[in-house]
Amino acid sequence: MTLMNRRNIKGFTLLEAFLAAFIFIISVSAIFVTMTALRKPAVNNEQAVQAAILLRDTLEELRAKVDSVDEAGNIGDLSLGSHSINTKTLNGVPVVINYLVSADGSGGKIVDATMTYSDAL
Repeated sequence: MTLMNRRNIKGFTLLEAFLAAFIFIISVSAIFVTMTALRKPAVNNEQAVQAAILLRDTLEELRAKVDSVDEAGNIGDLSLGSHSINTKTLNGVPVVINYLVSADGSGGKIVDATMTYSDAL
């Protein structure tokens, strides 16, 4: 076969195949790195949403204490001052909810709550 005939043969050379495989591997690796980097913020956001829902539910429980009426007709109340709830969990991780109840000046009460949990879930 002469040099002229070899140029007319259709197909890929071994070098072209290796180059194409190398580019493909680099591209796939870049996609996996990007996906891994994007997953961590998504997990953190999910934890923050779950924590906010737990805190909202806790505030609703506190509101129910204020709005409740017992068998004797006594209206429920939250005592003024600082309080702590240690019985809640977020995905099995203990959560501490501290809340401060203060008077608002018009006979109502203000509840300021803070939730503390480990974000290494």
